[in-house]
Amino acid sequence: MRALIHAFFAERAVSKIADIPKDTPVLPIRKIAIVGAGTMGAGIAMACANSGIAVVLKDVDQTALDRGMAAIHRNYESSIAKGRFSKEVADRRIASIRAQTGYDGFEDADLIVEAAFESMELKKRIFAELEGVARLDCILATNTSTLDIDAIASVTSRPEMVVGLHFFSPANVMRLVEIVRGVHTGKAVVLDRAGAGQEARQSRSGGWNCRGFVGNRMMLPYMREAQFLAEEGATPEQVDAALYDFGMAMGIFAVDDMGGIDVGWRVRQEYKHLDKPGVRVPLVLDKLYHMHRLGQKTGAGWYRYGGDRKPIPDPEVDALIERTAIEAAFRGAPYPTRRLSSVASTLWSTRARAFWKAAMRSAPPTSMSLHDRLRLPRLSRRTHVVRGHGGS
Repeated sequence: MRALIHAFFAERAVSKIADIPKDTPVLPIRKIAIVGAGTMGAGIAMACANSGIAVVLKDVDQTALDRGMAAIHRNYESSIAKGRFSKEVADRRIASIRAQTGYDGFEDADLIVEAAFESMELKKRIFAELEGVARLDCILATNTSTLDIDAIASVTSRPEMVVGLHFFSPANVMRLVEIVRGVHTGKAVVLDRAGAGQEARQSRSGGWNCRGFVGNRMMLPYMREAQFLAEEGATPEQVDAALYDFGMAMGIFAVDDMGGIDVGWRVRQEYKHLDKPGVRVPLVLDKLYHMHRLGQKTGAGWYRYGGDRKPIPDPEVDALIERTAIEAAFRGAPYPTRRLSSVASTLWSTRARAFWKAAMRSAPPTSMSLHDRLRLPRLSRRTHVVRGHGGS
């Protein structure tokens, strides 16, 4: 209970911005323009439309735009089928989203959100274009999940108007949005973005510009280690089952499929120059990308998917992981269950007492016997527990 109380107040505290005066004026957000109608752009458009905000949704060509609008229609149809709201409400929300291939209407937007894929070159090109169409008092936001906000802002003449606005996927469902400040981001801009998140019924958290910000600075090592588990003997289904049984809302491989395997692949390309020789990196994700198994959006990723978008374990992926691991000589002797129990208990105790006192009051009774929940029959012997490549 004490941990839940702590979480309650922490969530409210993080939405307050300590160094911004309370009397700083906040401009109302009446119209938002979005560049990119992919998974994130479409989700952000729905989040805004659901809150009564007019949206202009742009993509490079009609095919991409039609694909994005089709996804929006499917999501609303699913919500109608589940009784969340009526067809009339859905039709009204869809009508508030204007889809187009040009920049018409961007000139009177209060906020422009770039939601293109993770490419620094592409994002810089978009922001250079926005420089010529946006009002001087329009906030220019990027939905990047990992890239340098200051580098993106460097192509504009108004870096103080640029901010990171990282919605989590799917944006129309997930409440969290990270407001990421660059070196030059104005305080009023940060406050306005907090207001935008509130109007879109999002829970806000603030952070400074760094690789992965807050959410993905935790998520990327998490995903990396999960892929190592798969390469060393577990299946994606086993890892996800362990995580779900432990209390996570979803397993990490299912999360990767939902967000899009192409997202993780593009992040890897942007940061490959930082790889250190001899440091291990996951191998299977790149192969899934080149097989065009991008997750839910293509009907196959780590899992296969039907019309209900529920993950279906795929023997083809299990075989791919095994072949890749054997080629790389990752698979070895089974990891003894008793040894796993000892390591899990040591890690949990250290983390709880040194870093997360609340965990000692909130942990389920069986958490110290983590191996009983992991259900991983084949774990290779790990030669080290703490790695020296946790990200920069």
